Amino acid sequence: MIEDYCFRFYKIFPLIFYFCLHLYFYSVSIKHNTNRYRKFYDLRFWICD
Repeated sequence: MIEDYCFRFYKIFPLIFYFCLHLYFYSVSIKHNTNRYRKFYDLRFWICD
C-alpha cells in the first residue's frame, strides 16, 4: 500500500514539476519577448517525453 502510494507520487511529481517549469519559462519569455526560454523548455520537454 505504501509502496504503491510512493510509486504514484514519483510518477506524478515530475509532471507537476515540469508543468511549473513550463509556466515559469513561458511567463519569462513573454516578459522578455524572446523565444530563447521557450526553445530551452521545448528541448527539455522533448528529452523527457
